[in-house]
Amino acid sequence: MTNRILRDIRFYESNSHNVEGHYPGELGNYFKPTTDTKYIGQRIARKLNELSFISGTFDHIYINLTTALDKNEILISKRFIDKRIQYVDYGLEPSEFNSLNESERDKFTTELVFKTLKRLYETEISCLQLIDEAKQIIDKFCDKIVIEYKNKKTKDYKVYIGYQIRPERNSDLSRMILHYIDKNTDFNCDVDLYHYGDIYSMVDTIKIIDNQIILLPKKSFEAEIVAKHYDKPFVFDIK
Repeated sequence: MTNRILRDIRFYESNSHNVEGHYPGELGNYFKPTTDTKYIGQRIARKLNELSFISGTFDHIYINLTTALDKNEILISKRFIDKRIQYVDYGLEPSEFNSLNESERDKFTTELVFKTLKRLYETEISCLQLIDEAKQIIDKFCDKIVIEYKNKKTKDYKVYIGYQIRPERNSDLSRMILHYIDKNTDFNCDVDLYHYGDIYSMVDTIKIIDNQIILLPKKSFEAEIVAKHYDKPFVFDIK
């Protein structure tokens, strides 16, 4: 059995029971998402990913809001599309959800994700501990959380690299965060990302040369496509 690290949490909707041939659709027909809904799932999933949270044979969790279950009922679905996907159905009335303002819907959605995770892993103590750790971070920083990605430490300096997923409500951009420290310098900077996942292609190797931080991209076809949207490699003068 393959144990995978969680990659994504997504949201869907349905008004029918889980029967063969019926699959939930994107939010919008019954339950009205906010501009931040999909990013809530991404932030939580990626923070758990950073914490090396083992999700099981699947690495995607699809939370399906449905009118076919009783209110607040959670059903771990046997609906199968792919072994990497686990559906969880949650009973909810559209009028109740849609009557909330955007801030309230975002709070509800965040709480729903953690409620779902705790149900999925209710017998796994180590998983529950990481879920609680992620929740504390999310509660504190909300959409401004930084997911740690890569670092390099030597006797002379330290470089930390992380990212934020859509930290500004008026922009669809994500953001890479860089922090450099040596005995004389404490330097921070950030770079806009068109998608948070671009960082995995654009930052593979960290080098310090001639008072510059150079972040080299991966050598892959996918990375070449991503790099076309950026000035590559990322180079920063240490200030």
